[in-house]
Order: sequence, then structure tokens, then C-alpha cells
Amino acid sequence: MPSKKLLNKVSNILNAYLKLSELASNFNSFISINQQQLSELITFIDFAEGFIIGFIEINFSKDLDTLIEALKKHPKCKDIQFELLNFNDPELRFLRDAIIQRLPNINIDPDKKLVLILQGLEKSIGMFGEYPPVLQDLNFVRDSFTKSVPHPILFCLPDYAITRLAKFAPDFWAWKSGIFHFNTVQSTKDDALSKTLQSDKILHELEFTEKQERIDLLQRLLMEYSPSGCHEKEEYLQTQIQILTQLGKVYRSRGEFTIATEYLEKALKLVNKNEDFKNEKATVLYELGAVYALHNQNEQALALIEQSLLIAREAGNRLLEVIILYNLGKAYSLVEQYQQAIESYQQCLAIAREIGTRKIEGITLNDLGGVFTALEQYQQAIEFYQQCLAIAREIGTREIEGITLNDLGGVFAALEQYQQAIEFYQQCLAIVREIGDREFEVITLNDLGGIYADLEQYQQAIECYQQSLKLCKLLDNHQTQAVTLLMIGLLLAYKQGDFTTALTYLQESLAVFQQLTSPVVEKVRQIIADVQQMADAQGNSINSNR
Repeated sequence: MPSKKLLNKVSNILNAYLKLSELASNFNSFISINQQQLSELITFIDFAEGFIIGFIEINFSKDLDTLIEALKKHPKCKDIQFELLNFNDPELRFLRDAIIQRLPNINIDPDKKLVLILQGLEKSIGMFGEYPPVLQDLNFVRDSFTKSVPHPILFCLPDYAITRLAKFAPDFWAWKSGIFHFNTVQSTKDDALSKTLQSDKILHELEFTEKQERIDLLQRLLMEYSPSGCHEKEEYLQTQIQILTQLGKVYRSRGEFTIATEYLEKALKLVNKNEDFKNEKATVLYELGAVYALHNQNEQALALIEQSLLIAREAGNRLLEVIILYNLGKAYSLVEQYQQAIESYQQCLAIAREIGTRKIEGITLNDLGGVFTALEQYQQAIEFYQQCLAIAREIGTREIEGITLNDLGGVFAALEQYQQAIEFYQQCLAIVREIGDREFEVITLNDLGGIYADLEQYQQAIECYQQSLKLCKLLDNHQTQAVTLLMIGLLLAYKQGDFTTALTYLQESLAVFQQLTSPVVEKVRQIIADVQQMADAQGNSINSNR
């Protein structure tokens, strides 16, 4: 029987072979669908001398890598030295200067013609807004390129970036000597779709870098299904709507509401072209409503979500209906229309139980608990939280379990049943540490600190706040950091009489509040002045006793 070590070695060899086979297949597919474009590009490169610019329209970096490999391998390019320059800094402003800085670092072969390949500029060009700075400068310094960059340049950009360059840098665009449109390999599109529209990963599970990757892939897919200057094709309309909606959702999750709104409004225009797209229209309206709610435009949010609910019901989409009802309840809660919120949540709960969506049932029960907490009807709140807790434990959703335990802690704290509150917060703390939710850990530690302070157990309160403070600094959570520093300073000064240490925390708190341009700055200054006065009085008292 072969050893485990040998089996692992064979497995690694097979995986490497399969990866090479996949790369070879992609390479061959790309060449076969772009033979004419490749031939024209090589002819352009062959005749290019001195400063001359060409534009390669290619939507995916994966296909660009294949193209560069094909150029370097092509027999007609054996006398060409290709140098790839990556300018993917979103804040890039002066492209010519950036190129000049890179040129001395290139080891130029005197027997070959140097051709510069530029990629990544779409980051600084962007998809929205007027006159990107990088294009303003490119248009302005056009004439100086001939002497400072005396080499052929190939700009590799996706569809939308080329369109924006032509619009916002028209003088530079006028100097183009060739445009080469390369088709995307189907496997590249399929891979992008599997990572975005067909992905099982939901947004709140994604890290920031994963969200950025999803945005990048969605934007490139959009160019495939909606190329600039082309009429919308009916067969692609639904996919375009899905891509635009997903882009709106991702940007909303990152707090970039203006961009989210632009994408969702584009999706809504496309949805309105076909009366059969009822589910899509309900989804887009609901997502727009969610953006407006997070942007504190509550009236618009409610109107959009209510409209989406009517359409979902008309379409008979029960799952979409339950999601919209849940978010309608949230929207009503935000504007403190609690009776309407309760009605929406109760309708949501009935449908969730009917169609068996236990997770939605659980979070709806939790939110109902939140409404009754706001109404100070604590016994009813506890009953809803306990029901939610049972479901969360049954289906294994640790995050919802942690949230509900925290909420129960808050209710028992409001009832001044502090020992029970501490028990719930401690259980919550164990879960958030287990799942690695550090932001939630900060919240729970601060809640515990508040309970210990109410119980006059000031040292334990300070210890909780100190743990929270370390995490705040690690997470760059400046708002909570400032508040936590203030709480520690207040406890040290007013409860433990340690004015010197208190002043250190209070001064640091003031500095952070000032960075945030917080309205409480003057109040903190007054607290510091009062504590300083107490510290001076204490010092004078000690001196007089001597």
C-alpha cells in the first residue's frame, strides 16, 4: 500500500497538472476568439516608433495576463521588449510623472524596441463623477509626452474606462493610433459569475477586500452584458439588472450610499422596460428603500419599501414578501412608528412560519423584542427574545444567539436586575469571542462596564472598559474609543479620586473627539477643567497637611 507521503506527492502533481491544463485551455480559447484582434495589434506594435499610443479594450485582468503572455511568445515580437507598468492607485493624479519615475528603473535592451503596457488606470478613472483628476491632467500635459516618454504606449482598460477617457481627456484621446477590442473568454465570464451572482457567500460574510473583489468583477461583467454605446439586448436585460442590483447592495454594505443609489436607479430604469420583471422591480425598490433608510431619508425609504411589498405580493413571491416585510418593520422602527412596525413584523412572522424560513423567523422575533423594549414593555420583550434564542440555538446561528443574549442583558439592566443582566452579557461575550466578532465584543464589554458601574463595582467596570479600549484601538473605532476613554476618566476621577490618571484618559478622549469634530468637545473640556480643579485642590490639601 502506498505511503501517505507518496499519495500527497501524487495529489500535488495531479493538481499542478490540472491547473496547467486549465491555463492552457484558457490561453487557446482566448487566442481562437481573438485571432484578428491579435494580428492587428502585433502589426501596430511592429510599425510603432517613438511616442505613439494604442488602446486595448479588455474587460478582465485574467484575459489581459493571457494577452501579454501571447505577445511575449509571438515570433513577430522577438525584437520587442514589453514592460508592464501597473498604476492601480485610486488616488493617482499625474500619470506622466508616474511613468517618468518608473522609466529609469527599466533595464532597457538596446537591441530591442521598448513598448510600455499600462494597466490598472481604471481605478483612478472610476465609473462615476465628472472629470477624474488623472484624466484632467492627462489632457493638459498631452504635448509633453512626446519628449518625456519617447516610446509606444499601450493603454489596457475595460470598456467603461476607455469611454470615460475619450469623454474627459478628448485632446489626449485624439492622438490614438489604434483601438483593439478583445473578446472575453467564456470561462472567464463563468468564473466571474460564480464569484458574484451565483456565489453562496452573502455580503455580511465578506471581508472588505472580498467586497472590493466582488465590486471589480461585477463592474467588468457589466461591461460584457452592457457595452458602452450599444443598445441593450433583451436577452441580457435580466443579467444587467442583477449585476446593477448587486453593485448597489455591495456599495450600500460599505456605506457608500451615493454610488449605491446610482447603480440601483440604473437598474430601476431597465426594470421598467419590461412588465414581466416584477420580482426584479420589487427587489430593486426594496434595495433603494434600504439605502434611503440608512441615509436617514425615512419617508422616501418607507414609500419605496411599501411599493416593493405590493409588487412582491402581486408576483406571488412569498420569500421576497417576507424579506420586504421584515425590512419594512425595521424602517418603521427607525422613525419610531412602533405600532406599524409591530404589524409588519407580525405579518412577516406568519409568512416565515408558513414557508419554514427559521432564520427569518428568529430575527423577526428578535426585532419584535426590540420594539417592545423601546416601548418599555419589558416582559413581552423578554418573551420574544427567549423565542428567538431558542430558534438560534436550534438552527445553530451563533451570531443571532449572541445578539439576542446581549439584548436580554439590556432588558434586565433596564429592570435593574443586574445579576441576570451580567449573566446574559457574559454568555454573549463568550460567543462573540468564539466567532471572532470584535466590534460586537467592544459593545458587550462596554455594556458590562456600565452594569458594574451601576453596581458600584468600579474596578471591574474600569477593567471592562480597558479591554474595550484595546480593541477599539486595534479596530480604529475612534467614536467608541473616545467614549470609552471618557468613561474610564470619569470613573477614575469621580469614583476613585485618581485625578492625575483620570486627566490622562480625559485629555486623550478630548483629542479623539476633536478629530471627529464631535459636538461634545466643549463638554469634555469642561469636565477636564473640573477634574483639574479637583486635582489642584487635592494637591493643596496634601501640602497644607504637611
